[in-house]
Amino acid sequence: MYRREDKICPARIEVIHGYVEICVGRKIKFEAIIYNFYDEVLADQSINWSISEPDIATISNSGLAVGLSFGIVYVKAQAKDVSSTASLNVIDQNAVKDNIDANEYRTV
Repeated sequence: MYRREDKICPARIEVIHGYVEICVGRKIKFEAIIYNFYDEVLADQSINWSISEPDIATISNSGLAVGLSFGIVYVKAQAKDVSSTASLNVIDQNAVKDNIDANEYRTV
């Protein structure tokens, strides 16, 4: 018995940036590449974007994320039954990281 794979069926999806850091109030556009079972790129596929903590960041249907408050969230890209995630770290723009001890200190 053998199985014939459809060339337009998604086999895996890859979010281009696995980890992104933005400031509160800033935006970042996530993108993903969808591959078939032959490892060929599939164009014109619908991607559903979601975010783990909507109070920290939001994401639109086109993959545009906006940082709302300090924290780390997971961005999920899904095409049919395949999915992939990325991390989005929303940082406070009023915090400065000290190069000596790597601690964050709020600016006044």
